This record gives sequence, structure tokens and C-alpha cells, in this order.
Amino acid sequence: YNASDDLTLYAGWTAGWDTGFDQFGDGSNFLGGFSTQLTEDAAFTYITTFGDFGARGSDAYSHSMVLDVTLTENLNWVVQSDLVDINSTGEENIGLNQYLFYTCSDRLAYGLRAEWWKADENLAFNPFNGNAVTGSTSYYNLTGGMNYRINPNLIVRPEYRYDWSPGLDADQGTFGVDLIATY
Repeated sequence: YNASDDLTLYAGWTAGWDTGFDQFGDGSNFLGGFSTQLTEDAAFTYITTFGDFGARGSDAYSHSMVLDVTLTENLNWVVQSDLVDINSTGEENIGLNQYLFYTCSDRLAYGLRAEWWKADENLAFNPFNGNAVTGSTSYYNLTGGMNYRINPNLIVRPEYRYDWSPGLDADQGTFGVDLIATY
């Protein structure tokens, strides 16, 4: 809902997290928030969800806060903070992401992302090998990529991502590419 030229409100409902068209357990939660233009070059968005996340747990809360800043005509910086708190499982996670986007032309843009995610021990999953994790663990990644617009409806996006976790003494690199078709 556009409350004013500088304020947009969001509200909705979901059947829990990661559900698709099925409802796991008693999943039922509110999803909403707001976005506002702080200055001509800076915008802020707050999005929350709370309630029963279904398979993930109940009595849960999550939010994302995003600050989007235009630094120059071609350079954009985004910083995002995320929090997940699930009381029924004791899970508490927090993360911080930073993005830099450089637009070369209408067809070509480059991006760089750095992320830190601190997973609570109740998450109990090691993404490097699938084994259980004991204790809270920090995960980091650095990703670089580009968006190339082949035509107005087709974008190819190659990227390289490097993940590591000092607490798990693990690291890995991944190359990926996707193709986005809009219609």
C-alpha cells in the first residue's frame, strides 16, 4: 500500500516457511513491513515475519533491514541485516550482508557481495558436509558476478562464490550461472 510518495506498507500471510503449496505443521505467520525514501539517494526497508513457521518451529520472529544507497550515477551500495529467532527450538541467527553494484551500461552490470552469518548451535547443520554442528558457528562468503542483458527479456548471470567457516575449518568455491527470462 502506497501510504505516501515516500512510504510503502506491506502486509500478508504465509503458511509457514519453505512450504510452497503445502502447510507443514501449524504454519501460519504474518509477513509485512515498510519501505521509505530517507533522502534522494538513500532508501530503507524493514520486513518482518512472525508466528508459527511450520517445519522450522513455532513462536518465531524474523526480520530483514535493508539500506540502499546510490553512491554515484553508476555505483550502488546495499547493506542488509537479518535476524531469525525461533523460541520453540531456541534457534537464534543473525547475519550482515553488503553489496556493491556497478552499472556499466543498459546491458552490463557487475556485483560484489560479502556476507557474515552466525548460526546458532540449534541449527545443527554444516553446509560443507551435512554433519551436525556443535556450538554457534560463523559462516562467511564473498561473491562476484555480472548481469548481462542479452535482450530486454533475457539476462545471463555468471558468478563465483567463495564460502568459509574458520570454526569448522572448512572452505569451498562455487561457480554458477543462471539465465532469467521475463515475459
